[in-house]
Amino acid sequence: MSLTTNEYYKLITKTPSIVTNSPEILFSDPDLKKMLQQEASRGNFDSDVLEKYEEMEKNIKRQKVEEVHHYSIRHNSDGRYATNVLDETRPNKRRTITAYSERDLYVKLYDHYFPNQAPTLESIFDEWKALRDTEVDSETTHRNKNHWDKYYANSKIVRIALKKIERQDIEEFVYSIISDMTVKEFGNMRFVLDDMLEYAVTRHFIDKNPMTGIKFKTNKCKVAAEHKDENRIFMPHEKDLFFKQLELVVLNSPANIVVYAIYVLFELGLRVGEVVALKWEDILTDTGEIFIHRMEKKETKDGKTHSIVVNYTKKKSKYGIRKLPLNSNLIEIFRKVREVSLKYGYGEDGYVFCHDGGRITRRAVACLVEACCKRSGIEVKSPHDIRRTAASVLYSNGLKVKEIQRFLGHADMSTTLGYICNNTEDDEWYKKINAAKEGLFEIKSNKIIPVPQRTHERTHTYTSQNKIKIAKVQ
Repeated sequence: MSLTTNEYYKLITKTPSIVTNSPEILFSDPDLKKMLQQEASRGNFDSDVLEKYEEMEKNIKRQKVEEVHHYSIRHNSDGRYATNVLDETRPNKRRTITAYSERDLYVKLYDHYFPNQAPTLESIFDEWKALRDTEVDSETTHRNKNHWDKYYANSKIVRIALKKIERQDIEEFVYSIISDMTVKEFGNMRFVLDDMLEYAVTRHFIDKNPMTGIKFKTNKCKVAAEHKDENRIFMPHEKDLFFKQLELVVLNSPANIVVYAIYVLFELGLRVGEVVALKWEDILTDTGEIFIHRMEKKETKDGKTHSIVVNYTKKKSKYGIRKLPLNSNLIEIFRKVREVSLKYGYGEDGYVFCHDGGRITRRAVACLVEACCKRSGIEVKSPHDIRRTAASVLYSNGLKVKEIQRFLGHADMSTTLGYICNNTEDDEWYKKINAAKEGLFEIKSNKIIPVPQRTHERTHTYTSQNKIKIAKVQ
């Protein structure tokens, strides 16, 4: 009766000599070899035993390659060993394989002739993503998975043995799809491939990342759609219409708590995940402050995504932990929230914004914002557009960018600059421009000399004294 991988693992860890006496055991079971490599790296298994096995493995691979490989092997002047293999995808039907030692060249040739036993991007994706799940939030890994499904899952490159992926393969793959994405989208897509190859290096599937040093020409990317300021914030007339809808919600749905969370967004410019994570203990009435130090995020567990609250803000940045001033508008909003909550029995673990299902979520806020936009007849905005609106109003009212950065909890001022939009209506903007232009250009003469009507074509030029001069065109 044959043994399972786990049974072999238990047997070998107790009797390491089995590896050196019967290397074909590991040679036929890559998963078992990986398990032992991990144990050796932790100091739980004799690494010398694995080194002896790997030496035997290379010899076995060489013997198998020599049975099928008929091209000569040459030693180039640059010190590398090289040979050719058939490749129907190349114009000359051949591809060159190189390595810095003859033994390593045979390993690469083995992976070429016996690819089913060689790891690929496709075969390591699940374990790479599992590692990502422990390192970053679920929203980021969800984005990584979307990029994998969109750009990689059905591509040829993910089924090439990792050791066979070369610079040319990567460039051909990238440039075949780069024109379909913006520079930002390309950066996200590129990260997946680069990080997976780095992971392959740490797992000893490849010696180095073949993507290192490649500089892609992003001028081949498509131009991102221009985001007009008025599409990213609530313009004054839009805000008036939107607030009328919020007032109707308060009037017609007195049990709706979500509407008050939206009012707080306009007052404080918070991230929507920060506002739904507020607790009563964060409202410091004694000092007149609101303490922002937690947020809602998504977490994937057992294949399902849940919303949870964590005790940090965006990217765990220290700049996100901040205290903001508590004004009379906010005090009234929170008073109303407490009144409604007591009346309808809302409450969960001290959170400010709750309904009959417990703490409200980001999704609930986004849905009401969208609904009020549609009812008011304006372009649909997001809760994050409220954050941009708050930043833009602060700036137009004279607050410095550095102060707005602190208010929003940004680590970088350049990020804050991206939140500041022109929130002035056209008529008002024209008045400001004309007022600002006063004195920009002054005619020195007391009056402008009338120009006589003539049939000849004329052009107007100006002297250094800014006096009008007529130049006849001959």
